[in-house]
Amino acid sequence: MEVLHQIPDLEMPTVVALGLFDGIHVGHQKVISEAVKQKGLTPVVFSFFFDSAPTKNNFSTILSPSLRYQKLCRLGVSYLIEPAFSTIRSLSPEAFFEEILQKKLHAKGIVCGEDFHFGVNASGDAKLLKVLSLKHQLSFVSVPSFTVDHLPVSSSRIRQAIQKGDIPLANRLLGEPYQIDFTVTHGKQLGRVLGFPTINQIYPEGFTLPRFGVYAPRAVVDGNKSKAVTNGGIKHPITGHFSPSAESYLMDFSGDLYDHSVTLEFYAFIRDERRFESLDALKAQITDDSKTVSAFLDSDLLL
Repeated sequence: MEVLHQIPDLEMPTVVALGLFDGIHVGHQKVISEAVKQKGLTPVVFSFFFDSAPTKNNFSTILSPSLRYQKLCRLGVSYLIEPAFSTIRSLSPEAFFEEILQKKLHAKGIVCGEDFHFGVNASGDAKLLKVLSLKHQLSFVSVPSFTVDHLPVSSSRIRQAIQKGDIPLANRLLGEPYQIDFTVTHGKQLGRVLGFPTINQIYPEGFTLPRFGVYAPRAVVDGNKSKAVTNGGIKHPITGHFSPSAESYLMDFSGDLYDHSVTLEFYAFIRDERRFESLDALKAQITDDSKTVSAFLDSDLLL
């Protein structure tokens, strides 16, 4: 898949899936799959990135760019085109359709969700897009909202689930485990002192932060998976100093992972964070947490 941050002039006929696609959740996957399955047309995802303060209320990033790109590749997308929002925000719906979809992307088919909006001040919607598509003899598909537990799937629901520590719900909405893959940085190495060496991954600014506490993930290192205990969105367990990060003890791995990207696949929230009066108390709790996480990851609860 080719990723472009400038809108190209494509010569081949395309089918374009439209949306922000910030979580690539199960609803997004339906939209993209509808585009990919259209024969004879190159599947393109058109999105954008916020180059200033997001206009969407309570917006925060769910997936890192690398994880997002991996998901789109697996879905069969040939091009991801995501210009800066400032370059397209002032276009009228008609100008967006004619100047970008027709002239630039050579679109012969359009796919979007039924709640899609586009153009200046989100003044265009799926109904207008259908009218414009039919007028110019383009195929058009509007994908109905996908529901889980009788409620529409949305990125907002995923953010709320992550923030509440409801990882099973977030995973059902995403269609796979909630993941991070931030670079491992140097920490205070307290875990090494305790006999539980940990990796430290800082949440970049603007990312959705999980409920503070301990989680049960699997860590993926060079394609191999290790059970892990992660203290997510942490306060330092002794000093209480706040640092938005994920600190993980990998049970089945030993080695130097500094400056490497490590993927964590989250499955469950185990307990709230708390401070400890001594290193011995913290060590005992990590031992208990490791047993709890190991038993959970070996159970049928993941199915």
